[in-house]
Amino acid sequence: MAIPKGWKEILLANCGDNSRPAIKAGPFGSALKKSSYVSSGYRVYGQEQVIANNFSIGNYCIDAEKFNSLRSCAVAPGDILISLVGTFGRIAIVPDNIQPGIINPRLIRVAPDASRISSSYLKAYLQSETVQSILISTSQGGTMGVLNANSLSKILVNVPPLPEQKKIAAVLSSVDAAIEKTEAVIAQLQVVKKAMMEQLLTKGMPGRHTRFKQTDLGEIPEEWDLRCLREISQIVRGSTPRPARDPRYFSGTHTPWITVSELARDDTPFLTATAAYLTEEGSKHSRFLSKGTVVLSNSGFGLGVPKILQLSGCANDGIAAFLNLSSSVYPLFLYYSLAVRTEFLRKSVARGVDQPNLNTTLIGEIPLQIPTIEEQHEIANSFHSMDKALESERYYFSTLKNLKQALSSSLLSGELRVPTDSVPCPV
Repeated sequence: MAIPKGWKEILLANCGDNSRPAIKAGPFGSALKKSSYVSSGYRVYGQEQVIANNFSIGNYCIDAEKFNSLRSCAVAPGDILISLVGTFGRIAIVPDNIQPGIINPRLIRVAPDASRISSSYLKAYLQSETVQSILISTSQGGTMGVLNANSLSKILVNVPPLPEQKKIAAVLSSVDAAIEKTEAVIAQLQVVKKAMMEQLLTKGMPGRHTRFKQTDLGEIPEEWDLRCLREISQIVRGSTPRPARDPRYFSGTHTPWITVSELARDDTPFLTATAAYLTEEGSKHSRFLSKGTVVLSNSGFGLGVPKILQLSGCANDGIAAFLNLSSSVYPLFLYYSLAVRTEFLRKSVARGVDQPNLNTTLIGEIPLQIPTIEEQHEIANSFHSMDKALESERYYFSTLKNLKQALSSSLLSGELRVPTDSVPCPV
C-alpha cells in the first residue's frame, strides 16, 4: 500500500541525528563482566527495567572509568530500548529523569532524531503487528536472542509529519492506557476472588457462624459436614474409542467430544461447546455424560481443572465425572470446591512421568467441607457473580486489544488519518 502524500519511508538505521548511532547494541559480554559492577555510580539498564517499564528498579552500576569506555552504549531521554532475550520484543522509552548509565548486552538502543521522529510514535510503530512479524521472521527459532542491530537497521519506517506522529501516538497511547487499566482491574478481581474462596469455603458467609469445630482440614463452622467425594457421588472415568485416531470414530458431527483441552481452555465454571465431535459409531465406544454433570480433568496439562457441562456429550479417559450427585450438594458449589483445590491436586500426583494422573480412588478420597444446601447456594452464587464480573472485564480487554490492533494498522499505514495542522516531514 502506498503511503500518503507528505509521508516519508526511511530505514530505521537513518532515523538518528548523526550525533550517535541510530541503532546500538549493548556491549559484548567480555566488555561488561560481573567484576565490572560496583555498589554505586553509573547505572546499567537491562531487560528488567524494559519489561517492567520502570527505570528506577535494579541496582547494577559501573564506575566512571568503565562508563567512559562504554559511552557509545549510554542512554539518553527519548531513546527506545528493545529487549532481546526471553520476553520477545518488549520496548520502553527512556524517561526524562533517567540516571546516567548504559544498556547491557541484552538490549538494543534506538536513538531517534527528536526533530523528525517522535519516540512515542516510533515505539508504537516497532510494536505494531507488521514490524513484530518482521522481527520474528528475522530471528532464528522465533526468539529475539539472535536479533541484532543489523536486522533492525533494515526495517522501513513510515514517517508522517511530526505533528501527525504525535497525534497518532496519543491515540494509540490512550488505548494502551485503557488496556493497562483493564488488566489491573482483572488482576484485582482475581485477588479478591481468591480471598473470597479461601474465606467462604472454610468459614462460610460473613457473620453467619459463631461456633466452629476442628477437622482434618482445619476449623469449619459447627453446622457443616466433612465428607469425601466418594460419599457424595459415583466417580467414573471417561473412555476413548480405540484406536484413538480411527476416522470411524473421530471425524463426525454426531456427539460433542469432551477432552482435557476443552476443560483447560479457561477458568469459567461452564463448558458450553466443544471443538470436536464423534461419529455415531464413535459415541457408542465412549462414556456419555448428561448436561449438568460436574467433571474434573484427571490427567495431562489441565490436571485438576473442573467444569460443569452445559451440553451432553462423550468424555475421553482424561476426565473424571461425578454421577448420581447427592441432593445435599449443589453442583456449582462442588465446582468451586474443586476449583480451589486445583493446585493441591497437581502437587499430589506422581512426579517425573510424562502423563501425571489422578485415578478415581484418589479423587474419591478428597475431603469436602459441606455447608447446608442453602448456604452452598449463597456461597456459589457469590463466586459466580465475581466470575461474571471477570468475564465482562476480559471481554472488554479483548475488545480493546482488537481495537488497538485495528487502529495501529490503519494509523501507522496512513489508511486512517488524524486531523492536524501538519507540515511536510523534514526527512
